[in-house]
Amino acid sequence: MFEPWCRRTADVGCCGLIAGAAPGDVALAAPHRLIVDARGGFRGVVIADEGAGRADLDAGEHARLTDAATAAGHALGAVGYRGPFGIDAFRWRDGTGAERFHPLCEINARLTFGWVARAWAERLGEPVALFVGPGPGPGRPRGRMLLGAAEDDRTTAWLEPPTSQR
Repeated sequence: MFEPWCRRTADVGCCGLIAGAAPGDVALAAPHRLIVDARGGFRGVVIADEGAGRADLDAGEHARLTDAATAAGHALGAVGYRGPFGIDAFRWRDGTGAERFHPLCEINARLTFGWVARAWAERLGEPVALFVGPGPGPGRPRGRMLLGAAEDDRTTAWLEPPTSQR
């Protein structure tokens, strides 16, 4: 499986819960922004309010994203999956410079970092940016370390205010 490289201008996601196969059995959370590296690799999630860091989707993009997430949830429910899931989407610039929106590029039938970030935002009562990667490094004192690196795995997870996201 592969996808052509696009000049992405925004990466977003939407989480949902599937309770059953009936149409009303899919519940969605508000969309969130994804943080990716220069190659498009996942680096984190921003859960924010109407201030800095929200998903920044226009009404049409929001509707297309939630329609895609609902359809994905129904399809997963129809084959017997129950539980959390998430989808990823992105805005990109075509060869003429026009921005376009791709409402579904990945389905994750599992507990995603979008749900983890949302749980932290609710627990703290404030917007958060949840990062996953090689670590916040020096000069990043505002982070709250959640998972420290081990000798055999340098992966870490930490929280920062959404305004400090990279």
